[in-house]
Amino acid sequence: MIELLQALERSVLWIETHPSIIAWLVGWFAALTITQLVKQLLPAAWSVTHVKRFTQTIAILVGGLVAFVLWPPTSAHGVVYALIIGMSAPTAYTGLKAIVCWRFPGLAYRLSWERVQERKREDDTP
Repeated sequence: MIELLQALERSVLWIETHPSIIAWLVGWFAALTITQLVKQLLPAAWSVTHVKRFTQTIAILVGGLVAFVLWPPTSAHGVVYALIIGMSAPTAYTGLKAIVCWRFPGLAYRLSWERVQERKREDDTP
């Protein structure tokens, strides 16, 4: 039990001493989450390419904005790092998608654009 508390204390200390890494991870997480949510709201008539470009744009904006807001104010290059995080968010999304497709194909199908289109068609059927 004491070892667990010491590990927790070290983790909290690490988080407090590395706020920029936390901003990076939270920026990516927010970008991935918001992108997936937005994808569920898009019109079913959109092509896969159109959806991909739109969600990439959303990931860039959300990831960059969240990273910028959370970036330590003492850093002189917060804007540059926020841009890097935002621009890398679509790559993180694609990487995570590849891992999910490989490891959890059923979940990957449920999160796919094709499944979104099927759900919307089912909802439109009287």
